[in-house]
Amino acid sequence: RLNERIASRTRAMIEAGLLREVRALNERGYGPECKPMQAIGYRHVQVVADGADTLANAALAIERDTRQFARRQRTWIR
Repeated sequence: RLNERIASRTRAMIEAGLLREVRALNERGYGPECKPMQAIGYRHVQVVADGADTLANAALAIERDTRQFARRQRTWIR
């Protein structure tokens, strides 16, 4: 169930304009070296904004890294 929710949330973020947001932030001078731009989602879409990867590959990477993060959270909570 969690994996389905992660996939759904990833699609929603991309459909809501995550790529546009990253491009706009880059235009304002916030590049990948900024700590907030290294967060899950932003760092994956940055590669797409640079033209080095596809949005489909970025979505898969976001889902994978979010699942790993959720696993670490569950372990920490235990």
